[in-house]
Amino acid sequence: MGLQTTGLPGGVEALVACLRDVSDSLKEASLSALAALISSDREGSDAVVAAGGLLPLVSLLSSPAASLRELAVAVVMGLALSESNRAAVAWAGGIRPLVCLLSTGSPKAKEMAAKALWSLAVSDENKLAIADAGCIPPLVAMLDLECRCTASGREAAAKTLWNLAVAPSNKVAIAAAGGLPALVALLGTGSHYTQESAAGALLELSLNDNNRKKIAKLGAIPLLIRLLTAPGRAEMKEAVAGRARAEDAYMAFANWLRMSTCDMYDTLCVFRLTLLIDSIDFWVGSKY
Repeated sequence: MGLQTTGLPGGVEALVACLRDVSDSLKEASLSALAALISSDREGSDAVVAAGGLLPLVSLLSSPAASLRELAVAVVMGLALSESNRAAVAWAGGIRPLVCLLSTGSPKAKEMAAKALWSLAVSDENKLAIADAGCIPPLVAMLDLECRCTASGREAAAKTLWNLAVAPSNKVAIAAAGGLPALVALLGTGSHYTQESAAGALLELSLNDNNRKKIAKLGAIPLLIRLLTAPGRAEMKEAVAGRARAEDAYMAFANWLRMSTCDMYDTLCVFRLTLLIDSIDFWVGSKY
């Protein structure tokens, strides 16, 4: 579906105008068309914003009709995933209704709201605004395997926490909301992508001294090492340990770690894991 083939005279502008109509059925049809347009056309999201679509879309995120909320969050997610639209979505007031959907939406709506917030949280200026809107407790709740959300939603929640954790105050808030045990639990279950996201979030959170000690006490280290030593998982290694490149670190720790099955990059990754413990004495005699 290209910009000129939206199925209505006037194209994108007509679809946006329909979002303000009194008819829910017409709104649903317009939202469906806009979602399809954004997913299939690179210029689609910019065209929707240029046509003034953000404000009515954000308004529909709080619609009394669940079907409209779910369709609207699909469109807003598509817009938020475009780097050029992140600031505009935040400016239009999109953060708070997206956060609300994390608690009140259907499993699919929760997933899409988390994905939208994950993208918005890439921007430093949005990290604190998203946290201030109250997103951390519902995101932590989505990590629970008993939560009424999709597996992809759980992964998106972990990714969003990873982005949010870059801000020092959010590191504290995520721990206070119970995020550390929830993320550690994900290291041993779920898809590889969910495990990568949980590991990345824990790495970022471990840069806080108090969090680092708590993460170690929760038993994260053996789980992280198991992920590191899985064959062919370069993304996992980067998520778990970051891009450790210091040659002197390798030389100092390679013999001591005695990880004969790991290559140099693996060993450097394990070195980075020592951020999670207070002393290298923890490792002596350990077998993971």
